[in-house]
Amino acid sequence: MPPDLKRRIPDFSVPKYENLVLSLQKGTCIFTGAGISKLGGYKLWDELKNEMVDYFWMNKGKLPFKKRRDLDLSLCENLKKHGDIIEPFDYLYFLSSNLFISGIKDIFYVDSTKVSNKVYQILDKLNNGNNFFVTTNIDDGFQKYMGISDGNVSIHPNFHNPPKLISYLHGKIDLEDTWILTRSQYNKGYVETPPPCLNFLVDIFENYSVLFVGYGLREDDITRAISLTNKRKTHYWIEGSKRNVEDYLKIRSTSLKEIYNITLIPYYIDAEGQELLYEVIDSLYKIMTI
Repeated sequence: MPPDLKRRIPDFSVPKYENLVLSLQKGTCIFTGAGISKLGGYKLWDELKNEMVDYFWMNKGKLPFKKRRDLDLSLCENLKKHGDIIEPFDYLYFLSSNLFISGIKDIFYVDSTKVSNKVYQILDKLNNGNNFFVTTNIDDGFQKYMGISDGNVSIHPNFHNPPKLISYLHGKIDLEDTWILTRSQYNKGYVETPPPCLNFLVDIFENYSVLFVGYGLREDDITRAISLTNKRKTHYWIEGSKRNVEDYLKIRSTSLKEIYNITLIPYYIDAEGQELLYEVIDSLYKIMTI
């Protein structure tokens, strides 16, 4: 049975969200992911992977002869079907780091010319002068919308405490040396000593109730940071649900709640799609400002 209208938008006035609302009023971390960038007009990571494979195919003449010979149509098809998103990025980077960098920048530039600011306008409602934003996205659409300089942001690997208004956890599009897209780059951010991303996140999770928005919580590095905290705060995960994923979300949210103290806040998108998130954020904003 489809969800009724009361379940369509979370009721943020109920007691179980009191801590979330209070945290946002006083100042806390809003953690955004690819779902926000997608609504802004940028590609999801799987879409970016496929676009990068096409980019390499169209520019294979720039590769050394031996590597050019290895990149045939079958390999391109298998790179697109490969289950692990990072490994195709690794492979393309090994083929040519220069072509990899130019491909990422060219794809993001094209997307930036078609940006829709509506999601940033809605998200900015949560910017009450106390909250700050951490993002795994490398695009700078939100920063440009808010009109803030790089002096008010921090970019991997140079994070700040207290956090700047925006922290780019995985780098920023115009600074390729800051990107975290390949496994080697992930290792530098989360594994090698000292791991700047991991240390930054542990500090965030120990001191703030984090609200995840437009982020699927699929990266083990994020939950590992929570597991390394000495004190376990309550965190919240706003996530779109629909009829055919309710069991999946029930299983995942139970694990996330019991192990990491992350509370799922579902909203139901079957009738209206992902853009219902605008209404969810607006509803939260209205409760915050009562």
